[in-house]
Formats: sequence, structure tokens, C-alpha cells
Amino acid sequence: MFTMDDFKDITMDSKKEFDKHYSKYPVSHSEKLFSTMISWKHHTDYYYHFVGEDLLSMSKMGGHVFFRLPHGARDPDVLATMIKMAKEHGGERPLVAVQNDEIEWISKIYPDIKFTPNEDYFDYVYLASDLAKLEGSNYAKIRSRISKFKRRYDYEIKDVSENNFEEVMEFLKRWCQWKNCSGDPILAEEAEALKVSMDKLFELDLKGIIVRIDGNIEGISVFEAINDDTVIIHYEKAMPEFDGIYQLINQEAAIILANDFKYINRESDLGMPGLRKAKKRYYPHHMEEVSFVEMSDLII
Repeated sequence: MFTMDDFKDITMDSKKEFDKHYSKYPVSHSEKLFSTMISWKHHTDYYYHFVGEDLLSMSKMGGHVFFRLPHGARDPDVLATMIKMAKEHGGERPLVAVQNDEIEWISKIYPDIKFTPNEDYFDYVYLASDLAKLEGSNYAKIRSRISKFKRRYDYEIKDVSENNFEEVMEFLKRWCQWKNCSGDPILAEEAEALKVSMDKLFELDLKGIIVRIDGNIEGISVFEAINDDTVIIHYEKAMPEFDGIYQLINQEAAIILANDFKYINRESDLGMPGLRKAKKRYYPHHMEEVSFVEMSDLII
């Protein structure tokens, strides 16, 4: 039906194909977004192939090959070929980013395949209204920090636009210098992904807001609509000397986004304890869970 040779490298020219497919078959997890894949190509090689109305994708990293289940019409014949391909060419974890509804589907056909939850890559999904209003005792400390920020600083919120885009890029350079991105391998990877995303901001249909304090951009939030009821926050960066600025920009983005979306996906915590604690502090409505399959558990 198809072979490894049929997979093509993902480029910006691929976006129209993905947009057309996602308009009919939306995604809900950050890892499956075109914007994520194109922004992290420096770290992971991504490839794709369409068979009928199914999107097939795989990635290569560190000498290993990872496959994702067919996304779209869910043709069982396409699935069978993909499973055999994963068995033949996959690494230690030949199937990754498998969502719960996909597990339900594949288990009916291959009941012996075992799935392992990958908590580090669960996306945190919140009610937009919760993040916008911050009501109740759960958010008391967050409201307090925002109130202190508002008393201390004269600020304004503006959309990222072509008029301030160069300023935004200069702010990101300042932020990276403060974080010493070049001295931290993880931050260096993220900084490169952020650069690609921002360079292609308008082409990728990303949007954002800035926090301007005393005339200078000191914080930014970048987001993308991923389906009719969900928007995803890709990046949130701010300078450290303004206590409460992260809490403020989180709420300000939510106030804007709650007008059009029910849910805000704030991506995963990557297993980082500090990030996990911060995300849980906002009390997610639910998690977009993903699992992987070990080669030894790929029983067909």
C-alpha cells in the first residue's frame, strides 16, 4: 500500500496539505500540530504521507524512528500497513503520541498491543473562563500577584503585529540573553524553535499579545487555534524583574481567548518538576493524554 520511500520531508510548502486535512479532521494534542513539527525540525526530522483521507507521520531522532497512528478516516488497511512498518523500522518505542480515542480504536483490531501512558507529554487543558476570571480560593495567590503587578507598573496589552514585530524579536533576544539560552542545551533547542515560530508567525497563522511597560516590550504570549473550541498557548516569555508579569499575561491572553474558545491548551510539562507544579497551580479541566508502545509490546 505504501513504503518508507513514500514519506516526504515536512516543509512550509506542506502547510496547505495539513490545513486542508485538519479542517476536516482537527487535532487536539500539541505534538500533532504542523506548527510544532515545523518549529522543531532542527531537533527532530519529521516526515508525512497521505493515503486517501489518512495522514501518516513519522519522525527520526537520535537514530530512532517513531511512527504515529493514521489520523483521519482511520482505514484499517492503512493501520495494518503502518503497524507492520513500525514493527520493521521502528526503534525502542515504534509508536508514540497515541491518544486515548486511538487506543480504543486500535485495541479493537489488535487487542494484544500494550500501551504505556507518557505523562511527561500530557497536554494541560483549562477552561478559558477559569483562566480569564481566576475566581475562587484556588486562584487567590495568583490574583494577589496580579493585583500587586497592576499597582506597581503602568502597562498596556497589544496584539503582535507587523508594526511591532521587530520590537518583539528584540525582546526575545533580550530574554534569551537573560536566560543564557546558549549555555543550556534544552533552552538552546527551545530558543531555536521559538525563532522559527516567530520568523514564520504570520505564515503559520499564529497570533500573540505583548505586555508593554514604560514603552518597552517585557512579555509575550503566542497562541494558535487548533479546533473550533480549543486554542493552544505555544510560548509565554517575560522578563524576570517584573514580579507577577507571567500571571498577568496568562490572564490577559485568557480574557481575549475566552471570547472565542472554550478551552486553552497550555501544552505539556516535559517532566520538569517546576513546570509541572506551575501548570497544576492553574487547575486543568482535563489532560490530553498520550501513550507509547514499546517494541516488545507491539504484539500483532
